[in-house]
Amino acid sequence: MTLYELTGVRAKNLNLYQLAFKHKSKNSENNERLEFLGDSVLDSVVSEIIYKHFPSKNEGDLSKLRSKLVSRNMLNYLASKLGLLQHLSYRATHTTDGLQNSEGNALEALIGAIYLDQGYAPCQKFIRVKLIEPHIDWQRLESSVVDHKSLLYTYCQKENKTLHFVELAEDKKNIENRFHLGLEIDGTQVAEAIGKSKKIAEQKVAKIYLEEIGVL
Repeated sequence: MTLYELTGVRAKNLNLYQLAFKHKSKNSENNERLEFLGDSVLDSVVSEIIYKHFPSKNEGDLSKLRSKLVSRNMLNYLASKLGLLQHLSYRATHTTDGLQNSEGNALEALIGAIYLDQGYAPCQKFIRVKLIEPHIDWQRLESSVVDHKSLLYTYCQKENKTLHFVELAEDKKNIENRFHLGLEIDGTQVAEAIGKSKKIAEQKVAKIYLEEIGVL
């Protein structure tokens, strides 16, 4: 498959795309910086797409949908649909089984490369035409929005870890950010978040921790 068939764009700077497929195991010149950029661009594009697709949903619901769309599992799934693993350049000692998350990372790096090479509009088109429209079922996505607190409990049970939500502060005058909660795992505080209710703060702090450990 050619780069044009893969992305729908005609490269101006081919070196950017070659870099996007260089796994960190290859050498010091790898795709991690492009991955960082692509992650931010993807968030922006996905936010606009779901904002327009769900005109009646509130900010909280839109945030949950975005989290699902840009989750590590979803990125790995979309990258596999594009067949990105076959384009990835990595050290021979790495097995393909150990590169599962690297597919999603490569997708973010590819988005970063398209953004630098083509600009925002072509990058937006790539995400919409090559990723969202062919592979995302909106109804299924809505029904599978992540309950981060439940996911955290499942993770801790599986890993034999204890968890506690700890109320750090309560500001009754600040309606939007009234509750300040911390998350303790095995007796150590690992994250904190604020929300207008305890339930919202718990979901937020659970999501922060799950992202930090790579579950999302």
